[in-house]
Amino acid sequence: CWVCLGVVGSHYEDLNFYKGIDEIIATLQCCNRFFEYNKPWELAKQDINKLKCILHVTMETLRISGLALQPIVPVLADQLLSKLNINNRNWNQMMPMWKDENRIVNPITNLKKDNIMLFKKLFIN
Repeated sequence: CWVCLGVVGSHYEDLNFYKGIDEIIATLQCCNRFFEYNKPWELAKQDINKLKCILHVTMETLRISGLALQPIVPVLADQLLSKLNINNRNWNQMMPMWKDENRIVNPITNLKKDNIMLFKKLFIN
C-alpha cells in the first residue's frame, strides 16, 4: 500500500485521478481478500499474535487509502479517518508505520466508539 505515495500521487499530479482511484481500489480489494483469507474471527481463538498482525496490516491499508482518497471523496475519507482516530491527515503521513523509523510501530487500536456508517445497505425492490 505504500506505493500509494508514489503511484497515486503521480497520477493525481498528472490529473489522471481515475488512475489513482483504480490503484486505491485495487489495493483495497487485495486487502479485503487478505483479510477474508486469514479469517481473523477464527484467529481470535487460535493465534492472537497473527491476529494482531492481520489487523495491523488491514488498518494500515485503510488508513493510507483514506489519506489518498481525501481529495476525491473528502466526506467519506473524513468518516473513515475519524473512525480510525487519525488526526494527522497530511499526504506525507501515507508511509506505513512499519516502514517509518521515526514513528512508533503500533497497530491502530484506539478506534472511535462512534457508530460511523461508511456505506448504507442498498435495498433493491
